[in-house]
Amino acid sequence: MAGDGTADRLAGVLRDLREASGLTFGDIIRLGTGQAVKFTQASLSNWFDGTSVPSDPKVFRALLDLMDTRARKKPGYTPKNLDALEQLRRAAQAQRRPRRTAAARPEAHQALAAPAVQQAPTPQDEAKASRLLKTFPQDAAWLRSLKDIHHFPIRIEVSDAFDIAAEQFRRDIFDFVDPDLRPAHRVLVDAVNALEPELDGLFGPDRGRPYRDATRHRPRRQDQIDEVSAARTRFGEAYVALVNLLNRKGLVPLVTTPEAMCTDNRWRKKEPTVLADPVRELFSTLLGLVNDSRVPAYTLPEVVGMSASAISSVVNGLSVPRWEDVTRLLESLGVDPADVRGQWEAARAHQLQAGPEPV
Repeated sequence: MAGDGTADRLAGVLRDLREASGLTFGDIIRLGTGQAVKFTQASLSNWFDGTSVPSDPKVFRALLDLMDTRARKKPGYTPKNLDALEQLRRAAQAQRRPRRTAAARPEAHQALAAPAVQQAPTPQDEAKASRLLKTFPQDAAWLRSLKDIHHFPIRIEVSDAFDIAAEQFRRDIFDFVDPDLRPAHRVLVDAVNALEPELDGLFGPDRGRPYRDATRHRPRRQDQIDEVSAARTRFGEAYVALVNLLNRKGLVPLVTTPEAMCTDNRWRKKEPTVLADPVRELFSTLLGLVNDSRVPAYTLPEVVGMSASAISSVVNGLSVPRWEDVTRLLESLGVDPADVRGQWEAARAHQLQAGPEPV
């Protein structure tokens, strides 16, 4: 979100408040669950580094309350004006919208062909990023399980997969050329090195129980669980932060086709479909807005609250999507749905005129 001064200020306030509270992202997720508020690691990372702005005022207030309540217990903390922070959130959200709307960006449907201008990554950094993402694949089930501290005890295949990845990660001794990437990479290196001995210190697996678990000695058990959880949280935060930075640097592939959002072959179209111009233009605009949002493809289902296949249908399906689904997608990305309403109505009218195919 380079250039969005208000959003940057909001992210800075959130980081300061989190530092004063002493809470990790894992703590926030756990405390939020206890209050029936769902936070995700990807969303928190994006809010705290300024990539996106919280869209739900109730969720934002719950986040502030969690951190402010904990920070008030620390000496020297000056309580924040939470109402003023809500005003700052609204201003930051309003500032983002002109840059994301179809009206302000009539060339949005060309986003795939003409991405935002930025300094081209070096071949060395492209290769390094590719190796890192192959070592720690974004969509790997074992990696998702490892980052989720609620998954405990840890399945042996998850622990084994991390051991293999950590060894490969250490063998890649080359640093990034881009100086902006080096600190985040070093944080991930330290997090990997801290997590590995914590996992190695677990017990198991036992016969018929394929898990790595903490000691059963009660005085020590909870302490060990907390230490492992802290190391997992540290690793997860470092990984998400680096991947988001790679994404902003153009080193993580953008969503270039709807099929790229789906790893399940059942959702891939077997043959290309020729669409009429108004329908094709609508899909081109929607897909352009998704790419322009810079939300990583692997976090889209969490951010939008829709499955990858449902998102694929909205941005490039076989028929004009329902307006409710278009609205849900665009509002999640900070885009005003009204800016594509005209295109949607034209596409729908053309489809209805062509035949009785339901929307």
